Amino acid sequence: MKKQWCAAMSIISAAVLITGFFPEAAVSQDLCRIQQVSAASIQDNQAANLSNGDDMGSAETEETSAPQNQTEPVEIVASVKNLAYMGNRIYPLTAGRDSGNNLGVSSVGQTGILYAAELDMDEDGNKEILAVTYENSSQIAGENTIHLSILKQSDGNWNVLTETEVLGTKYGDTLYDVSFMKDSSIYYEGSVFLRKYNGKYEIFYEYYGEGMFATGQTWFMRGFRFENNTLSVIPETENIFYEGSPITMLWDETYDDIDAGTYEGMLNNYCSLGFQRPNISFEHMTMNQNQNLYLMLRLILGSDSSKEEVAALVSNGGTLDTLWYDIQDYSEALPEDIMEFPGQQSTPATQEQPQAAGTASSEYIIPDSNTRYLSDSEAAALGAEKLQLAINEIYARHGRVFTNADNSAYFSSKSWYQPVQGKTDAQIEAEFNEYEKANVDLMNKYR
Repeated sequence: MKKQWCAAMSIISAAVLITGFFPEAAVSQDLCRIQQVSAASIQDNQAANLSNGDDMGSAETEETSAPQNQTEPVEIVASVKNLAYMGNRIYPLTAGRDSGNNLGVSSVGQTGILYAAELDMDEDGNKEILAVTYENSSQIAGENTIHLSILKQSDGNWNVLTETEVLGTKYGDTLYDVSFMKDSSIYYEGSVFLRKYNGKYEIFYEYYGEGMFATGQTWFMRGFRFENNTLSVIPETENIFYEGSPITMLWDETYDDIDAGTYEGMLNNYCSLGFQRPNISFEHMTMNQNQNLYLMLRLILGSDSSKEEVAALVSNGGTLDTLWYDIQDYSEALPEDIMEFPGQQSTPATQEQPQAAGTASSEYIIPDSNTRYLSDSEAAALGAEKLQLAINEIYARHGRVFTNADNSAYFSSKSWYQPVQGKTDAQIEAEFNEYEKANVDLMNKYR
């Protein structure tokens, strides 16, 4: 078969023109580590996902292994949409240069069902099927895109009740596929998650990426609300998109060097949906920072290659056969009882921010460490002594008795401290809420 490389940035000119990233022959070592999948796992899937050794353009197969999640909802979606299941597997990919000397990554190269689960979306007592598929786009000619669908049974027959595509927009009006199963030049983590908010079901697609052949980060989120039997875009999510470097300016609330009007508005819209103010990175996305969100699907494009091997590919040519695309289906984890999303009352960018860690009154080091997630920059700025006090402070809120004389004297001077004799650390930790757990873990990293 003819080799077909996905179009991607060239290392100098196209890197800026196509992606906005600044060209540099480097890639985060942490990224390769975070997204590790064993070589054995990839090799086990190669036979199922590659048709033959000559077809390096995509991971599309002529003979594939049996689907690993052939549930009744999947079978119904397959019958209605004439698609096969393609989730819960790893697709090996190859990076190299095409005949035009452009760097690129081979495609997953097939369409299919990524997710399907039963849920009573309209609360009429009968379960619908919520599906995520990768199939032909009605808006981008010749391309495949992510589709969200709700199927409903009527008179014994299943039909699509409502369907929408998840599309990104660049350069004003250029649409693109947000799954990056094709035309990728970034390391990528995408997630589809569900919530119930103000009595209505909402589905969100979010991704974060970092340049594979160039530096830079990108973040995207789009939400859809199910109302009146229709999935419609949530207006507040229409401008949630960032591409550039460094993205940490957003999380550190430093707007001097970026378009404050654009990004303050974006973050305010994000927070207006009830989400905790974000600090997005790999394995630390909206799903990881908020309660009562239900993960449906996780998509990862990663590599087992080191940054030196990627740099060698950029400089010297050749190919790398160590990339992969992992589709993780969480349909079996979806509970029947979907809890209402509480909203975090997160503070928008234009309003007064929480008091910075370490600058509180004499009563607390961090007065709100039990009601919000701390940022890395806050933790790093505290220093070892205040970090330990801030960690102890979380335990002290739950009545820990301190045997160290200095700690005992310090917390005994606080009006809120009420020690509970005989209470163990294990009992205290069992009482921690999600903020306290996350903040203790974060501060321990910097201590």
